[in-house]
Amino acid sequence: LMLDLFKYKSDVNDMIVYENGHVVREYRERSGFLYEQFSITKSFVSTLLGIAIDEGYINVDQKLSFYFKDNLCDVNRTFFENISLRDVLTMSRGYKKGMLFAHERKTINNYLDYCLKLPLSKNKTFIYSNVNAYLIGVIIEKATGWKLIDYMDKKLFAPLDIKNYEYETSPEGYFFGASGLKISTYDFLKLGVLYLNKGVYNEKMIVSSRFIEDATSNKIDANKKGCGYGYFWWVNENGSYMASGKYGQICFVNPKKSIVVSVNSNLHKSDVLIDYLLDKFK
Repeated sequence: LMLDLFKYKSDVNDMIVYENGHVVREYRERSGFLYEQFSITKSFVSTLLGIAIDEGYINVDQKLSFYFKDNLCDVNRTFFENISLRDVLTMSRGYKKGMLFAHERKTINNYLDYCLKLPLSKNKTFIYSNVNAYLIGVIIEKATGWKLIDYMDKKLFAPLDIKNYEYETSPEGYFFGASGLKISTYDFLKLGVLYLNKGVYNEKMIVSSRFIEDATSNKIDANKKGCGYGYFWWVNENGSYMASGKYGQICFVNPKKSIVVSVNSNLHKSDVLIDYLLDKFK
């Protein structure tokens, strides 16, 4: 595997391969370095949502209006009354186009107000957007009464022995659930191991196997060849799934092969690396 990836070496910072319970191969330029994980942040937030569901705080069939009844404008109120958390998690209903990406965030003073006033669509179709994961993060805070980062630290990071991290917040003080998490390649490998082991890490159940199965099952065609979408996880035809960041940050899980691969890179066309992993671990 490492020899195969030599052609990407100038762009791959770290790669760790975990197989049958052990790290079997690794290449790390900067061990322990906190890399920007971009949209892998979404998969951590999805996992935290699963924990909140397990603890009885949240139901994925609840409508968005339940959490934002005091914030909604009249134009969007009816839409929010008909859009569920499940729709938001699968990016299958709601916004007409992807929003809240980096270039836009620089000009927005209040993300929540902005998101709740965006034009919505009745159509059920996959539209990738940062708005969805941001709103799920806000909902976790509203439902649990915890600051999201405190809840994540106690319920997810501490059990995974993740001690060093940085994160992004919105101007109004919410954890930005769509991007901005910085952790090491080894630490986000642990998220994949947690999923591979159906919610168990170091013999402790962190999130239910029921949620793991639900989150990583294909809910909607994601407009990519052979790829669907679950709850902020990309789901492949062969039963593997992955968390994926903008420039080749990948947490790839293949349950049939009992393999997890974590990668940090600077690949502006990360599809080549994803295609390689899918071919290598069919």
